[in-house]
Amino acid sequence: MIMLHHTQSAPVHIIGHARSGTSILADVLRRYLHISFGTESQFIVRFDKNLAQYGDLHDEGNIKRLIRDVAQERCFQRWHKFDAFVLDPTQLFRDLPERSYRGVLEAAFMQLARHSGMTRWGDKTPEYVYHLPVLYRLWPDAQYIHIVRDGRDVALSIFQQEFGAKNVYKAASDWREQMLLVRDFSQCMPPEQFLEIRYEDFLGSTGETFRKLADFLGVDINATGFEPLTAALQQEIKADNFNKWRQGLTVPQQRLYEQIAGDVLSGYGYETAHCEAQPMGVAQHWYWTLDDKFRHWIMPAYWRDNVYKASLRLWSLLSQCRRFVRVDAR
Repeated sequence: MIMLHHTQSAPVHIIGHARSGTSILADVLRRYLHISFGTESQFIVRFDKNLAQYGDLHDEGNIKRLIRDVAQERCFQRWHKFDAFVLDPTQLFRDLPERSYRGVLEAAFMQLARHSGMTRWGDKTPEYVYHLPVLYRLWPDAQYIHIVRDGRDVALSIFQQEFGAKNVYKAASDWREQMLLVRDFSQCMPPEQFLEIRYEDFLGSTGETFRKLADFLGVDINATGFEPLTAALQQEIKADNFNKWRQGLTVPQQRLYEQIAGDVLSGYGYETAHCEAQPMGVAQHWYWTLDDKFRHWIMPAYWRDNVYKASLRLWSLLSQCRRFVRVDAR
């Protein structure tokens, strides 16, 4: 019989570049270590920037208005499709551990966790890598897991998506920037709150990496339960899903990638064959930047997503206008 015991209850944030294995890792933690993960939240930083429009959250009306707006986020629609979960704003208000933005988030994520029969929650939204200080300010007690994947394989994967970089220059620049941001963040974190794993190690040494994750997160697994869990996990992992860049990228593309991010690739133990990182000229920079933008502009998904983002900005503007009208009315 497999028995799990959680010795910690702090939130878990999975961070990493998109297409680095963040979704796979979240799924593993959810199904094998019983830590609740929905789909990407995507709204935490945006609401944090606009909190002033809600006024004093100790006021019942203000915090209920915040709860109402948070509940309309599209991630909750995805969570319903993902796990038949329906957020209950009334119950969320009753469950508030404190009248604060963090309290609202905690109550929402815990509502999903209880729906799944779990007692601990996590989130993984790759874009938050640009806002790690915000996450840390909200959850200074949280644990952070950074999953790293060879940036060249990341590029191949992300080229097939409707989001992200659409040429090697932009892919290498984005990957390098994000790795350095996480490196700076990790240097300020105590070891018990930050863990870094490589995607390739997870594939090749699944049992060892899984044990490392469980120990870091404070999840005790009984002696007879660890081997069955590891065996089941190994059956799911695509052990050869790496080094695809060798065939997927041309030699000139490989050279360009290493010119941009070769130093960081080497720092993570990835093979580099052509050159170390070198500065890019201004003309080349603008050529590849415009090329990336053009490739986005011809994608229908790009415009659909921007219409959604524009609607969010409009909603925020209308909310602020309503607040000013109420203040003037007084």
